[in-house]
Amino acid sequence: MDHQRRRNHQSPLYQTAMYAFGWPVNSAGRTLEKTFGLVIFEAESEVEARRLMNDDPAVTEGMMTAELFPYHVALIRGEKQAD
Repeated sequence: MDHQRRRNHQSPLYQTAMYAFGWPVNSAGRTLEKTFGLVIFEAESEVEARRLMNDDPAVTEGMMTAELFPYHVALIRGEKQAD
């Protein structure tokens, strides 16, 4: 598989595998302009989050870069808010 095709497929495969094996992926996708992607996942700590992010084969092979932006969920559609 050439570099460009591998670039387009490897990261989604990793994210699918994370989901299939019960790893904490909540959602994943890319912008309509295809300029960047976003993966939202749960981790026990920032250290664990960085490990999951940096273990993506597309990151380890230098095909893409990754940044971590920790956050706390304030609202999820369909979920009742805490009082």
